[in-house]
Amino acid sequence: MECNGIIELEGREVPFIIIRSENAQNYRLEVGIDRELRIIAPEGGNKDIEALVSEKKDWVLEKLNK
Repeated sequence: MECNGIIELEGREVPFIIIRSENAQNYRLEVGIDRELRIIAPEGGNKDIEALVSEKKDWVLEKLNK
């Protein structure tokens, strides 16, 4: 199951996709070469995605600016 959305980080709109995985045990963030944020989440996970991305915003913005 995949969900698309946009999150705002320091005034910048960042598109993201949530990828639910049966194999994932933890949440993982990736920034692809297409500048899309991918959030890999455990199948039954219910963590607040917006809070997770906000917590890691410095890392995300650094990767987007490369």
